[in-house]
Amino acid sequence: KPLPSRALPVALCLAAGASALFGGATLAARPDGSLFGMPLSVLQHYPFHDFLVPGLLLLVVVGLGNTWAAYLHAARSGLAGVASFASGSALVVWMVVEMIMLRSAHPVQVAYLLLGAAIAAESLHQVRRVKAPARERPNTSRQRLSRPLPMTIWVALLRWA
Repeated sequence: KPLPSRALPVALCLAAGASALFGGATLAARPDGSLFGMPLSVLQHYPFHDFLVPGLLLLVVVGLGNTWAAYLHAARSGLAGVASFASGSALVVWMVVEMIMLRSAHPVQVAYLLLGAAIAAESLHQVRRVKAPARERPNTSRQRLSRPLPMTIWVALLRWA
């Protein structure tokens, strides 16, 4: 069975990662929001007084997470599906929290929310396509435990779904 194409997950993760790296670095560099022309008043419902902490979180969690996931997909790592699911889910959570805190839903926010959902969905699709056929699966509990624990949990969840 041929391996699935890695172009789509790499492109999706890179799009999210690159924009989050840029946005996070820009907010961290000027926490007053002046580089984006955003007044600090947009943070009135946030627990932050400036954009430093949100910028660092965006840079590290969403930016580096998605960039790392793109690299893992390009390298065909066994962790690529887990990494992109986590990074796509992080983007979804980030956007939902942002929309709740800002009390608005701008089209760009909705687009990034959909991008995160697409990353998470594509990662599940990729993992299911590379799942081993039944005859190649280990048939003893001793062989099953030879996998790293996170992967064992992931495989069990995919079988259950």
